[in-house]
Amino acid sequence: MTKLISPAQNSTQLLLTDRQREFIALYNRNIRPDTIRWLHRGEPALPDYSIEKRGVTFLWETDAPTSVFELSENADFADPVLRITTAESSLNVENLKIAAKYFWRINGCTPSLFFTEDRPPRIIRADGVYNIRDIGGWKTADGRRIRQGLVYRSSYMNEITEEGISVLRDTIGIKTDIDLRKEMFGEMDQSPLGENVKFCLLPFSTNYSEFFTDEQLEATRVVFELLADEKNYPIIFHCYHGADRTGNIAYILNALLGMSREDILLEFEFTSLGWCGVRYGFGDNFEGFEKQLAGYDEGGDILKGAVKFLRAIGISDETMEKIRGNLLE
Repeated sequence: MTKLISPAQNSTQLLLTDRQREFIALYNRNIRPDTIRWLHRGEPALPDYSIEKRGVTFLWETDAPTSVFELSENADFADPVLRITTAESSLNVENLKIAAKYFWRINGCTPSLFFTEDRPPRIIRADGVYNIRDIGGWKTADGRRIRQGLVYRSSYMNEITEEGISVLRDTIGIKTDIDLRKEMFGEMDQSPLGENVKFCLLPFSTNYSEFFTDEQLEATRVVFELLADEKNYPIIFHCYHGADRTGNIAYILNALLGMSREDILLEFEFTSLGWCGVRYGFGDNFEGFEKQLAGYDEGGDILKGAVKFLRAIGISDETMEKIRGNLLE
């Protein structure tokens, strides 16, 4: 006999931690990261809130000596998210999609259904890497949703462990690693995820003021050409902290996909939860970046300017439509 205990049938499971949820609540009250006391890294003992553990815990009872645990987004359990044999009667599963429906069962019993909360961002945990987020899960201004499981942003991966590699390469299935660190030229010629992962090292500087130089404009064009080719997915892009250079590319991509500026800024500032420290969307560097983008639109609209910026650096309307087609539900 097998009894499924938790998560309960038709329940909704929370994926963000208490601190992550508090950060969003404060942001929605217009309380900015630079004024949130617990975000300041004055003491080494302060935790990294971008890698706090918060998965879904499964509990069951069975008289069988071992349990075959199955989890799938499909009622027929095709393409399972996880299938594992265990002697335990509990299991914690991380990195589930937000706003999703999941079925689970033990030893082929009648399955149970649960949902995950519709609250982005989707946080990914992989040992040795920080600040990993799925670009997907956010809704666009016209009510569509960005597909999950296709594009991720993160910190550097030089210290990734075998466990972390397993998550990103084998579970998440990363096919393309885009490294935005100019300082790594001559230092790396292969992704830490292995030789079978396509590796693209591009010359982005840590200085915001250099983002619009010819060298970095060409590098940005390369990023978006890579995003247009569905064979490259899933993709991860990152710099060192996964904050500024990564944040700039994410901003332009999110604008292209149709996210609201409010959500784009929240996604940018969510990096403040990581060990690199507070990122403030109204700081001088970031305001200068937005001002440059706004300059590409005759009406000074930042988001329209981001799209026209892509057109100005050689990304055709056809290529932009391919990216939208790849990433929008």
